[in-house]
Order: sequence, then structure tokens, then C-alpha cells
Amino acid sequence: MSGRHRILITGASGLFGANALFEGRKSHELLGLYRSHPISVEGTLCRNLDLSEIKKTTALLRELAPEVVIHAAADSNIDHCESARAQAYKSNFEVTEGLVSACGELGIKLVYFSTDAFFEKKDYLFKESDKPTPMNYYGELKAWSERLVQERLKDSIVVRTNFFGWNAQNKQSLAEWVIARCLSGEEFPMFDDVWFTPILANQLARIIFELIQIDFKGIIHVAGSQPLTKYQFGLRVAEKFKLSSQGLKKSVVSDVRLAARRSQAMALDSSRLQKLLPQVNLSLEAGLEEMKQLWVQGYVKQLKAAAGQGLDFLTELP
Repeated sequence: MSGRHRILITGASGLFGANALFEGRKSHELLGLYRSHPISVEGTLCRNLDLSEIKKTTALLRELAPEVVIHAAADSNIDHCESARAQAYKSNFEVTEGLVSACGELGIKLVYFSTDAFFEKKDYLFKESDKPTPMNYYGELKAWSERLVQERLKDSIVVRTNFFGWNAQNKQSLAEWVIARCLSGEEFPMFDDVWFTPILANQLARIIFELIQIDFKGIIHVAGSQPLTKYQFGLRVAEKFKLSSQGLKKSVVSDVRLAARRSQAMALDSSRLQKLLPQVNLSLEAGLEEMKQLWVQGYVKQLKAAAGQGLDFLTELP
């Protein structure tokens, strides 16, 4: 599928979607769908749509005729999914099921965003062949959706990942949350017994566009190359942005009462990706350095302006 493609992204104003619109608008014809939070990125076409309205979704896909759909929209609040299961089922499974049907009917390639949050075994880098063992309802829905996508759309891509970066909306990714807490000077805890392999949203977007170009099919882990704990990640973010980490304190999952059980082992083995795209630098240092340069270059102001937002707490960031 080399060349310029017509690609539709769901969750267009989310952390991945907004950055993907900026990253891919010069190389591809990008279409974005949002529900509650409008966004307008020059060089792209963004439309409002409630994906749970399956007939309207199918009709719009037929009208816009994308070659590829990147389904990044989801309810990723794990505790909310646990306590509001009917709503979570609709948002995270029924919507995916509707898109799978529409893509199958219209001959559209689907890129499905899965998760790294459905493994239980500790001290292990999970490979694509490892069977998910969900510990909460959110993980169950993602595992069900993975199977559905693979069974019904043989040329689909299932992306397992965990990403950070700059939000267009007035929200905070994990890295932004660390920056905000450091700027406030308040004490804040981060888990030192939860391991993951985060990647910058912008880099994630570029990699997915590359996977589309080479017509990859199947499950793939798009993640950082170095496992670390949430606490260690907080230290690295503070260091990169030259902020005091004095308020950052170690904690463990058992310190906190949560509605849903959490996986403490979310580290993904990205060796398959590294073989496919050996030129890509998946180190956390590369991701954090790019995140910093995006701030220095004024990218974040443009990103937030596209969603009608200001810099908020970031005005204090040097």
C-alpha cells in the first residue's frame, strides 16, 4: 500500500488522534472523527460523529471512502469501565463491532488500537504470541475486540501500545501529569511496581503510517524499547524538562484502593517492530527529547489551538 493514502482516524481530538493529524497531513489525505471535542487541523477534514450510531457511521464511511480506518477512539478509564459495564461494552466493543462490519462491507483496512493492560505475569516482556489474561473489564473488552478484528478482517492491524505526549484537549497524559505536579511543588506518588514500555504519541503515529505503507497484517507491539516503572518514568520526565522531582514519591499498587484490578506487568516486546522498521529509535530518551523539542518549537500551542484550547498549566513551563 505504498504511496499517499486516504486515512480516517477515530478519536481525532484525543492524545493519539490529534498528534496523528499533525504528523500525517503532508503525506496522506487525513480524515478525522470526533464526538464531544471539536478539532480543526489545517490540511485535514474533521467531522463530528457518534460512532455508536452504527448506520450513520457506515453511511459516513461510504461517503468519505477511506482506504484505511485507524480506530483509536475508546473509553480508556479503567475504573469507569469496571463500574459502568453496559456503557463500556457499548463504547469499547459494540462500536468496534460496527466498524468491523462496515470495513468488511466496504473493503476498508482497519487498524485497531488495543492495549498493554491485559497481562498478569510479572517480570516478563510480552510478545505478540502471548495470550492476554485480562484482570479487569476494560482488558476483557480489548481482548474480545482483538479476536473479533482478527477473525473478520484478515488484513487488519492490531496495535498494542502505551503512549504519552502532548494533548490537544485540556487533559493530561502521564507525562503532562508529571510536569503539572512538578510545577505545582506538591507531593505526588507514582507506582514503583508497575512496569511498562511507553512511546511518544507522535512517533507512534509515524510508525502506524509506516505499517500501513508496507501493508502489515496482524498483531504488533508498538512500544518503547526499555521497560521501566511508572516512578522511574516520572523521574525521567522531570529530568528531561529540568524540573524538581522532590515531590515525587515511590508508591505501590497495594497503597491505593481502585475500582478495578490493575496489571503490574505491561511491558511489551517490540522486537518484531524493530525487525520491520530497523531505522526507528524506540528508546525513551528519543521520545522524551522529541517531546521537549515539540514544546520548544511551539508545536504544543498549535496543537491546542486546533482544539480551541490554551496552554493552561503549561504557561509555567520554561
